[in-house]
Amino acid sequence: MCWNDCYYLRSFVADYYRDSSSGNEMELTVVRIIYLEKEELEMDLSISPNAELTLDSFCKWQASVNVDDISSPYHHDIAILLTRYDICSDNMSNCGLLGLAHVGTACTKDQNCGINEDTGLNLGVVVAHEMGHVMGCSHDAEDISGCSSKAEDGSYHVMAPYVHSHTNIWSPCSKKFMTTLFENDLGECLNDRPQETLYKFAEMLPGSVYDADYQCNMIFPGSTLCHQEPENICKRLLCKTKPDSCTTLGEPPADGTKCGENKWCYNLKCIEEGTRPDAINGGWGEWSDWGECSVSCGGGVSYCKRQCNNPVPKHKGRYCIGIKKKFRMCNTHPCPSGTKSFRAQQCSEHDSKLFNGKLYTWIPYYESDDPCGLYCINEHFFSKLEPRVKDGTKCRSGSRDTCIGGVCRKVGCDWVLDSDAVEDICGVCKGDGTQCKIVEEVYKDPPGNDYTKVIMIPKGARNVLIEELDPSENTIAISSADEKHFLLNGKHIEQLDGDYKMAGTQAIYSHPEPEKELLTISGPLQEELVFFVVFFKKENVGYKYKWSEPRSQISYLPRYHWEFTEFESCSSRCGGGIQTARPMCLEEKAGRVDESYCDPVDKPLPKTRICNSNPCPTRWKVDRWSSCSGCKFRSGVRSRSVTCVRDAAIAGEDDVVVEDSECTGVKPASKELCNSLRPCLKLRKRSDELPEDQTEEIYRQTKMPSHFDSKPMGFYLVTFKDFNRKLLQKMRKE
Repeated sequence: MCWNDCYYLRSFVADYYRDSSSGNEMELTVVRIIYLEKEELEMDLSISPNAELTLDSFCKWQASVNVDDISSPYHHDIAILLTRYDICSDNMSNCGLLGLAHVGTACTKDQNCGINEDTGLNLGVVVAHEMGHVMGCSHDAEDISGCSSKAEDGSYHVMAPYVHSHTNIWSPCSKKFMTTLFENDLGECLNDRPQETLYKFAEMLPGSVYDADYQCNMIFPGSTLCHQEPENICKRLLCKTKPDSCTTLGEPPADGTKCGENKWCYNLKCIEEGTRPDAINGGWGEWSDWGECSVSCGGGVSYCKRQCNNPVPKHKGRYCIGIKKKFRMCNTHPCPSGTKSFRAQQCSEHDSKLFNGKLYTWIPYYESDDPCGLYCINEHFFSKLEPRVKDGTKCRSGSRDTCIGGVCRKVGCDWVLDSDAVEDICGVCKGDGTQCKIVEEVYKDPPGNDYTKVIMIPKGARNVLIEELDPSENTIAISSADEKHFLLNGKHIEQLDGDYKMAGTQAIYSHPEPEKELLTISGPLQEELVFFVVFFKKENVGYKYKWSEPRSQISYLPRYHWEFTEFESCSSRCGGGIQTARPMCLEEKAGRVDESYCDPVDKPLPKTRICNSNPCPTRWKVDRWSSCSGCKFRSGVRSRSVTCVRDAAIAGEDDVVVEDSECTGVKPASKELCNSLRPCLKLRKRSDELPEDQTEEIYRQTKMPSHFDSKPMGFYLVTFKDFNRKLLQKMRKE
C-alpha cells in the first residue's frame, strides 16, 4: 500500500465515523504511518496469514511503540494493521476472513487494535468495521446484536457480517454500543483533541480517486466499465469481462464515480460533479422527563436525556456536541433500619450464581483503588464480581459520594452532584460549627483488667470518633447503656472490619494499620452507648475519642482559618507519583466547616510532594495456551504468549511490556508439543499469492458474479465467517 492509498483510505473511513448515524461527534485523525518491511528481523512483530496470532502480536507491538504522553503528536488511541496476506482463522482452515479485532477495548493499552486485509476499494469498509469492534460494536445480525445487516434504503450497515461496497451508515445497535462505551468511560482516552496533526488530509469521495475502470479491474481482473446510459451507471457497476459479455455483482459504483460530463454518482444518483445534498447540522431536542430513581431510599440517581433531532443531522451534517444525558440525586431520605445497602444487594445477587463451581454467600468488600468495582467477600476470600457497580451505588461506606457510569462522583451534604458543600461536626450542612458542644479527650489511664469502661457516649451525639493512637493487642468495644449487650467486640472476639448498626445509626469499624483500630459513628445516637477498652496486654497506647453534642446557645465567638489536612493517597503505586494536600476551612474547635466561612483571599495553594518513588517491579506474564495444531493421529504444537511486563504504576491500568532481560528467573515456555482428539482432515493448500491463471477461478469461487441480463443478486464480496461470533463474544469486555 502506497502513501496515496493511506491518504484516501483515511478520508473514506472518516466519512463513516463523521456520519450522524454513529450517534456521536467523532473525527478521525492519523498521527503516524509506519511502513513495515522486515518486521520479524527488525522488531518483535510477527505478521502471517494466521489471524489470531497476527492480532496478538500486532497488538502487543503497537503498545510497545506508542508514546505514553497523550500530548505528543505521535501518541495514538487506536492502531490498525493493513496487510495483503490472505488472513485465515480456525487453524488456517478458513481463509474467508478480512479482519479481526477485540471488542470494546478502545482504551485498553494492548487491545486497542485491529488487523485488516487489503483487498482494494472495500478496505475502507473493512477498517471502519474493525474499528467499530474496538469501539464496542457487535455484528449487525438479528441473532447477535438484534439489528438487521441492511438499512431501510437497501444499503448495508457498517457492522454487517459481510463486506459490501454499498455500505452507508451505522445501525441503531452500533449507535447504542458506541454511546454506551463513552457513557461508561470506556472511551475516555478518545476525548482528547490532538494538539498537532502531522498529516493533512483532503476530504475525497472514493469514486473520484478510483474511476469505474479501476473498480471493475479490482473485482474482475482485466475488465473495464461496460458502456451504458449515464443514468444507469450509478445503480450498479457493470463490467466488461469478455468482448461480448458484461458482468455485475449487483453493487453500485463508489460515490464520486464519473457518470457523465461534469457529473458524478452520489447515493445511487447521478448529480452535478462537486456537489452533494446540502448538509444539515443536528440540533438538540428537549430534555426528557427524569427517569426512575436507582434506589428507593438512602440516595440514588436518576437521569434524563435528549436526542439530536432538532433537526436530525442529514447528508453528513455535524452531529450535536454536548452532553446527551444528565444525572441528579434522588430518594435521599434514610432507609428503614435493617435495609441492605445497594452494594450489599448487588453482592447478594451472586449468592445463587456458581463461582468456580460452588455457591457462596457474598457481602460487600471495599477496594479503595477501585471504589466503583463490585468487590464482594465470602467466608474464605474476596473477588471482583462485576466490572462496575450499578449507578447510584455509594463509592464508600458512610459516604455520599456516588458511582455513575463506573466513576465516583462527589456528592455534597446538600445532595447535589459535584457540590463542595460539607456538613460541620454538628451535623449542619454548610454550618459554621457553633451549634453544638465538642467533646474531645485522650484516654491514657493505667491499663485495666479485661473490659474496662472508658466513658458513656450520650444520646444525640454526632460524628463520634474513637481512634487507637498506636498498634496494640488490645481492642475497643461498644455496648448498650446497660453494659450487658455488646454491639462491637463482645465475648473477647474481635469482629471483622465493616458496617454496623449502633443506636439507630451507622457505624464503620476499620483497621487503618494492622492492630490499630478506628471507629466512626455518624449519629445522632438514638440511645446512650458505652465505650470500653479490652486489655489483652498490660499497656495503654492511648485512645482518642471525640463527638459533638447539641447545645442550647452559642457561648463563644468562632474562629476560622485555612489549614492543610493529611496528604491524599499517592497517584502511583510505584515509579514515582504525586501526593496532594488541599487546604480546608476549619473552625478551631469544630473542625472542618464550609469554605464560605474562610477568607478566599487567604486560601493557600495545594501542596504536593513526590511519593512511591521505588521502581515498579517486573514479572513474567503468561497467557493461555492456544488450541493444539495436531489432530487425532498426528501430534501438534500449542503456543502461548510469554512477555516480560512491568506492573502498572496506577491500579487498574495495563501493565507495560518491557524487554525480557528486565525480568528475573527462567522464562516460561511459549511452545510445547500436544495431542488432540480433533479428526485429521485433508486440507487443500492455498498459496498466499495465486498465479494469474488461477485468479479468475478463485473469484468464481468466492464472489459469484451474476450476469447483467439476469436479476441482480447482490452477492457479498467476501464473508467475515461466523467464527467471529464466538471469538468476539469471548473477547468482549462487558
